[in-house]
Amino acid sequence: MSYAGKVAVITGASRGLGAGVAQAFLDAGLKVGVCARNQPELTGASVVSDAVDVTDAAGLEEFGERVASQLGPIDLWINNAAILTPIVFARDLSPVDLARHLEINVTGCLLGAQVFLRHRAKQAALINVSSGAALKGYPGWTAYCASKAAVDRLSECLALEEEGTGLRVLSVAPGVIDTDMQATIRSTPREQFPLVDKFLQLKEDDAFNTPAFIAKHYLELAFGAAAPDEVVVRLPSEKG
Repeated sequence: MSYAGKVAVITGASRGLGAGVAQAFLDAGLKVGVCARNQPELTGASVVSDAVDVTDAAGLEEFGERVASQLGPIDLWINNAAILTPIVFARDLSPVDLARHLEINVTGCLLGAQVFLRHRAKQAALINVSSGAALKGYPGWTAYCASKAAVDRLSECLALEEEGTGLRVLSVAPGVIDTDMQATIRSTPREQFPLVDKFLQLKEDDAFNTPAFIAKHYLELAFGAAAPDEVVVRLPSEKG
């Protein structure tokens, strides 16, 4: 299936998964809007790029307006921006740090979805990037597990509320990608994150999904002939 000419927005696209997916989309012929707290490096005639914090409602709205004005109604919006830290046990989790974490990981998804709803194409898709951490607890990841579980529920509510409007809503766990976030995990002391050995082994085995593999699945989920049976989707392992 050709995706040429479709308009996609990816938040948190200055590095890592977001940057890789944006490049893969551009290579596939899509027009791409990218934003992050730091200016994304992606450029070109089919690119709208801006430095935007996803917790800045006005800034995100201005960005969405510019994408729609320059590239056309938005066919796919991917709420990719998120943080992992703080990695601490719940007993040591600062309420201030938790509030900021949830503001980025959950409120950022809500604000992105709201902007998208105002500037979307008639038939469109919203992907909120989730995690396997939404499905179970990890010691030291109290904030992250809670935020990603909230993203799953937010997505399910949006899907119900927008049913029949031509909008496909998905919460997608893309698998493990070797990004700066993974480097942070691997460098975390065992007393802060007792499961660090699991992630050290993933690195040793090179058991990662690549952005190109994930981008392909995102497009199939967003624009495939039939919507997935469930809102919450977990991508397979690229390495089998």
